[in-house]
Amino acid sequence: MMNSNNRNGINSNHNGNRRPAGSPAAGQASIVDRFAPPAAAPQLGMSPANVRLSYGVYYTLVCLIIDISGSTKKNVQGSAESIHAKCIECAGRFMDDLREKMDNRILMSIYTFSGDGVQKITSNQLLRTINTQEVQARFGEPKGLTPMGEAICTAIRDVEAFRKQMIADGYKAHAPIISVMTDGKATDSLDEAFAMLDARLGARPRPKAVFIPVGIGDEADFNDLKRMLREDIAADELCVLHSSDDFTSYVRLLNATTIAVASGETFKGAGGLRGGVSIFTGA
Repeated sequence: MMNSNNRNGINSNHNGNRRPAGSPAAGQASIVDRFAPPAAAPQLGMSPANVRLSYGVYYTLVCLIIDISGSTKKNVQGSAESIHAKCIECAGRFMDDLREKMDNRILMSIYTFSGDGVQKITSNQLLRTINTQEVQARFGEPKGLTPMGEAICTAIRDVEAFRKQMIADGYKAHAPIISVMTDGKATDSLDEAFAMLDARLGARPRPKAVFIPVGIGDEADFNDLKRMLREDIAADELCVLHSSDDFTSYVRLLNATTIAVASGETFKGAGGLRGGVSIFTGA
């Protein structure tokens, strides 16, 4: 006879909350327990220990990978603001705009890359727990080289490991949305990044990630950005930012893409930018 607490694949925990079959039993560490810091030692970039994910909710993981190498000291075309400042502003505007719509379903990660290597600004943090100003303050100053290959590989591994553990613990998550912004050419090898992207964007029957490469200004390596998607993509299909208005359009594109993926819809562009992505999927 089936136990009354295990009908239709649903279990009950000691608090009476329902959790899917296969999720951690009482006394077992869940993904939130593993990744959240102790309440006595809160760490920016991780959800507070008293914040718990909800079973039955589909989460959307969004990851921004932002170039803050030395060349980002330059001003945006027609603006008194530097590329570095504009990218930080972009990240903040995206989070603030999205917070008004669906902050309880978004897990946010931000990585930067520069002469200081790859830095994790925030990692898989529930958007509603993020203080935008504190996250923006963690961006380093523009410096040195452009290790974009390492940054892309690190971000993909981290986000996918978190999503895999979420699913193993009985939570639900869409394929991640990953966007890289750069104004130059990688100073490390992109071979591994290309291979990782090929395996995910070319997966059948549906891609395993949504990826948006973004070039800033005329000195970005558009051949590399095209290769991140597919070699036959037209140059005018890439997402390229020149002016302050273009940065605003990019935020709209990213915002609309996230909402579409979170809703399980197909999406192909918004805000006057094609985005350079052939398929958006909520899978």
